[in-house]
Amino acid sequence: MAPEQSAGEYRRGRLSVQMRPIIITFLIALAVLSIPTVLDLLPGPIVHDEWAYLLQADTFARGRLANPPHAHWQFFETMHVLQQPTYAAKFPPLQGATLAVGQVLGSPIYGVIGTMALGCAAITWMLCAMLPARWAFVGGALAATHPLVFGWSQNYWGGGAALLASGVFLGGAIRVIRRGGWRDAVIASAGIGMLANCRPLEGLLLVLLCALSALWIVRPGALANGAWKRCAFATGVVLLSIGVWMLYYNHRVVGDVLRMPYAEHAAQYMNAPLFWWQSPRAVPAAYRHEALARFHLQAETDEWESQLGLTNFAAGVGRKLREIGRGWLWPPAAVVPVAVAMALSRRRELWLAVCVCAILPAIHFLITPWFRPHYLGVLAPLFFGIAAVGMRALWARGMLGATGVIVVFVIQSLTIGMSVRALITTPSIAGIARQDLIQQLHQLGGGHLVFIRYEVGAQTIFEWVANTAEIDRQQVVFARDMGERNLDLQRYYPDRRAWLVSVRGVASTVAPLPGE
Repeated sequence: MAPEQSAGEYRRGRLSVQMRPIIITFLIALAVLSIPTVLDLLPGPIVHDEWAYLLQADTFARGRLANPPHAHWQFFETMHVLQQPTYAAKFPPLQGATLAVGQVLGSPIYGVIGTMALGCAAITWMLCAMLPARWAFVGGALAATHPLVFGWSQNYWGGGAALLASGVFLGGAIRVIRRGGWRDAVIASAGIGMLANCRPLEGLLLVLLCALSALWIVRPGALANGAWKRCAFATGVVLLSIGVWMLYYNHRVVGDVLRMPYAEHAAQYMNAPLFWWQSPRAVPAAYRHEALARFHLQAETDEWESQLGLTNFAAGVGRKLREIGRGWLWPPAAVVPVAVAMALSRRRELWLAVCVCAILPAIHFLITPWFRPHYLGVLAPLFFGIAAVGMRALWARGMLGATGVIVVFVIQSLTIGMSVRALITTPSIAGIARQDLIQQLHQLGGGHLVFIRYEVGAQTIFEWVANTAEIDRQQVVFARDMGERNLDLQRYYPDRRAWLVSVRGVASTVAPLPGE
C-alpha cells in the first residue's frame, strides 16, 4: 500500500479489482445463455416438472404462495401439483421465485437465464477469495461456456437456482474461514437458506461435508477475540429467519408448518418411496385418471424397482455415473483442467473440494433412488473451481499449456454453437402440437375448454394438462377427460366451446364436443 493511500482507499480499490471480473463474468454468461432467446428460439415447457415450476412462478407473480382449490379440481389433476388443500406445485419455492421474476419482466425464461448468469458470477466471486482475480474469472467463464450450464439455461427445471445458492454459500463460508467476518457469515447463511429452498437434500449434504472439511482448514485461533461469537449470532439470526419463513410457506400450502408440500404430494399420489429405507406407500384408493396411475404406479415404481437388489443397485449407479459423465465431462476438453489440477496441485483445499464432489453423489446414491443430473447443481462452483486451478497450472507450463487453456475455451464454445444449431435445425417436437392448438383457438376468439384423452400406451414425460394459477381466467383451459362427467365442467363453463383432444405420444387429433 502506497504511503499516501488510506486504508479505506486501499480496501475500495481492492474491492473494485474483484468486482470487475465478477461483473464481466455475469455479462459474458448473460450474452452466451441469451443466444437462443435473441434468435427467437424460446424453449417451450415439455416435462411435467417444468409445468409445475411454471405454475409456481405464476402463483408467486400474482402475489400468492398458493391458490384456492378449483371447484372442479378433479379435472385438473396433474403431475407434481397439489389440488388439495391448495392448488400449488410441490417443489421448494426458490426455482419458482426466479421464474416469477422473469415472468414479471416479460417471460419466465428471463428468470432462468438471469439466475444462471448470476450463478456464474457467484462462482467468480467465490473464487476471488482463493485465487487471483483473473483466475477467479476463468472459473466463472468456464461455467458460462460449459454445455451443461447452457442446457440448464434452456429449460424451466434446471440447476440454476442450486448453482447460485451454492456459490453464495461457498463464497461466504470460505471468507468466514479466512477472516471470520460476521457479514460473511450472513452471506453464507443466506446461501444455506437458498439451498434449503431449492435442493434441500443435496444442499444439506453439501453443508455437512463442507463443515467437516472446514475442520481441516481452520487454523487454531482463527476466530478468536469474539469473532466466532459474532459469526454464530449472525448465522443463527439468518437461519432462524429463513426457518420461520419455510414453516410459514408450509402452512400456507398444506396447512401444516412441519409438513413440506413435497411430502404432502408424495402421501397423496406416490407409491414408490423417496428414500431407500422407506417402504412403498399404500396405493391411493383410486386414481381418478389413468395417466396419473400409469405415471406413479408404472413409470415411478418401475424406476425404483429396477434398482432393488445389489446387482440392480450397482447397475443403477453405473447408469447415474454415465449421466454425470455425459453432462459434466462433455466435451472431453472439460476433463483436461480438472485432471491437470488433480495431477499437479497439492493444495489441501483443492483435494477437499475433490472429495466433496466425489462423496456427495456417493451418499446421494446410497440414500435415494431418484437422480437427475441437475440435482448436482450444488457442486458446480466446486467443479469449476477445481477446473480454474487446473487452467492456472496449465498456463504456468509455458506456451503449450497456454495453448491448452485457449483450446478448452474454444472447444466448449464450439459445443455450445452446435447446441444452438441443433435448436435451429432439429427443434423438439414435444409440445408443438399443444402450442399450435392454443394459437388456433386464440385465433377463433372466445373461451375454450379442451378435454385431454390419452390413448392406451406407455406414459411419456410430456403432459398436456397444465394450467395457470387462475384457471377460470385462461382463454384456453385444459382438463382431463372424465367421460360423462365432462358435462359438469361444460355446465361450469357455459360460454366456452368444448373440444376433445386424443393424444398418443406426440401425435394428437382434435374434435369439437357438442354442448348440452
